[in-house]
Amino acid sequence: MQYITKKVYDSILNTIGKSPIESGGILGEKDGIICEFYFDEDAKHTKSNYIPNLSKLNKVIEEWQENGVQFIGFAHSHPNEYNKPSLGDGLYAQKLLTCNPQLERLIFPIVIISLNNVQVFFYEFVNEFKPINVYVIGENK
Repeated sequence: MQYITKKVYDSILNTIGKSPIESGGILGEKDGIICEFYFDEDAKHTKSNYIPNLSKLNKVIEEWQENGVQFIGFAHSHPNEYNKPSLGDGLYAQKLLTCNPQLERLIFPIVIISLNNVQVFFYEFVNEFKPINVYVIGENK
């Protein structure tokens, strides 16, 4: 079971959900709750690829670690209502886990934007992607 704060969930909707396709950001977790989100506004993106600004994101991850928050994954949008992680997402997730052995898993929300409607589909990656239920908790503070 995975939890996410309402503040983070709303932030995903209001940034990625209002940006060009293949926009994204990183997620941070503390005490089993996704409690941090950083929108990667300096990322490069094409119609089919989100290319993170790794130098900036690594600095954010270091700041989070100082506060006991661990990087847990990437949220990004997909085109054409394709609400599942792509093959490229899987290769990237595997590379992240290989390069960061302290991580046991990753969370990869896929954001779909269609006709003023934004939906978020959550996936967990260990050896492969599996859809997961995520519960939004707390008030938007």
